[in-house]
Amino acid sequence: MILSESDLDVVLIDSVSPVYIFLHGLNNNKDSWSNWRKYFKIKRKNFIIFNRPGYQNYEKDNSMKFDLSFYVSLIDYLVKTYIKKDQKIVLIGHSLGGFIAINQVLNSRYTISGLILLNSFYRFRTDKINIDSNHEHWSIESDLKLVKDNDFTSYLGLINTKVIIIQGKNDTVVSIRVGKKMHDSINGSKLITVENANHNSLLECRKMIVEQANLIFNTIK
Repeated sequence: MILSESDLDVVLIDSVSPVYIFLHGLNNNKDSWSNWRKYFKIKRKNFIIFNRPGYQNYEKDNSMKFDLSFYVSLIDYLVKTYIKKDQKIVLIGHSLGGFIAINQVLNSRYTISGLILLNSFYRFRTDKINIDSNHEHWSIESDLKLVKDNDFTSYLGLINTKVIIIQGKNDTVVSIRVGKKMHDSINGSKLITVENANHNSLLECRKMIVEQANLIFNTIK
């Protein structure tokens, strides 16, 4: 597997409690979860955070295809390597990371016990993305193709796990309508609208989001 030590942040407090896997979005990296990382360490929770290909320490590899099947294999690898058989798994994804997390729930060989979607989507028009020209082009291109080639509209009703959807009311990248559509389609899901938050609600309203995330933390033992 292509993950280097510097691209991976693993803290395993015990071999019984749930493990939380964090997935960052486009044009971002694992450091975007820094405040969550501090919270998890203080609360003595198990977590895995990693850089997706093309972000920070990766070199371009033309032999690799970074599609959704790649991420299924990558997360499978992390689960097999670090998580005990009876430990429960929660995926927390921001934006494109949530898109990848939805695919993981739909295609995983093992049970995902919880899913937290922050400003995420089930399909996306790639022409709406404002790309930072200073970033590595190949990673952006790979992510855009991943989104363009996939649409989970018809599969949301198949998700059978605890789901919290957190959407910024002022999000100009992913409309609040997207969160409402996911909420309506995923049985038993909870939708939280964050006032005065844009697309980076995980940074803008971190305290409130952590409190809401505890709804999952406290029910998954």
